[in-house]
This record gives sequence, structure tokens and C-alpha cells, in this order.
Amino acid sequence: MAQVSPPAPPAEWPTDASHYELIGKIGQGAFASVWGARTKMNNAGGDSSSRECAVKVLNLDHIDSNLSEIRLEVQAMRLSSHPNVLACHTAFVKGTDLWLVTQIMRKGSSLHSLQTARRSYRDRGLPCRMEDHILYVFHETLLGLKYIHDNGQIHRDIKYVHLVLNRMVCVSWKSRFSALNRLGFC
Repeated sequence: MAQVSPPAPPAEWPTDASHYELIGKIGQGAFASVWGARTKMNNAGGDSSSRECAVKVLNLDHIDSNLSEIRLEVQAMRLSSHPNVLACHTAFVKGTDLWLVTQIMRKGSSLHSLQTARRSYRDRGLPCRMEDHILYVFHETLLGLKYIHDNGQIHRDIKYVHLVLNRMVCVSWKSRFSALNRLGFC
């Protein structure tokens, strides 16, 4: 009887900024900027492979939160595993900046998505009935929120601009922790 190999573990994400190419800024907050990025990695065979991601860069010189509190919250983000919670692939410090590497959410915030859809309907002279969109976002948000609560966490600032959508229109959280919310992660 043939043995079945276990699935390969997910590829590691680099923890050195030199392994990322920042493609373009996709967001800006008071203390942080968010960049579309891709990895610049070579696999064991020497072939280049690249993965798309988002990188949130936070200047640690401009925060008043306890660094150990931030470390614990980033660790909790990295341990989260739910389709409705934004995945944090890795986090590391470069100089005075904290880099958070996450999945890229191409559709932007649910507020942006709703505004774009409304504008598109209006431009085509169609009636704008967004109830189904809002209901779907609300349902997916509740699934993510249930996961967060079931794991002993609380999102302290739930609103449409803090929910981001990917290609498949799954809702994920930008941030859900108090220290990261204060630092501009939402």
C-alpha cells in the first residue's frame, strides 16, 4: 500500500524588507502607509518566485503604545485563521518601522466598493438597490466577528471602512485590536 505524503506546509514569508518590492501606495493613515507589494524570493532550484501581498508600514517613533502590547496583538493576528479575518503573514521591524505583511484585498474597503457600485448603477441610469450587497457584507462580517469573539478578542471599531474585500468579495478585518486601532491600523 502506497504511503500518502502530508500536504506541504505553506511557504514562509520573508522577514527582511529587502525581499519585498513595494509596487505602489494603496492607503495612508496618520501613522502608517499601506503598499501593494510582491516578494522577491528565490526557491531552492534558483528560479524566482513572487507572491503578491500588502505591506503596512508603521513608524514606531510616532506611537505612544507599549511595544510589548503591540507584539502580543500582532502575534494574535498571525495566529488567526478564518476566511473572514485578514491574514497577517508575517511582521518584522526595519529600522524604526514595523512592517505587517498581509494578504492583499483588491476591492478595497466595503465602503469604497458600495460607493463604486452605486456610482456605476447611477451612471448607467439603473435603479440602485444595494440591499443584497449590504446584507452579504453584514453576514460575512458577523462570521468574522463570531470567530474573533470565540477566540477571546474584541474588535473595538467596526465600520464599513474597516472591512476590506478581496477578489471573491470575502470580508476581512483590517484590524481588531485596541493598540493597533490607536496606531492607525484601521
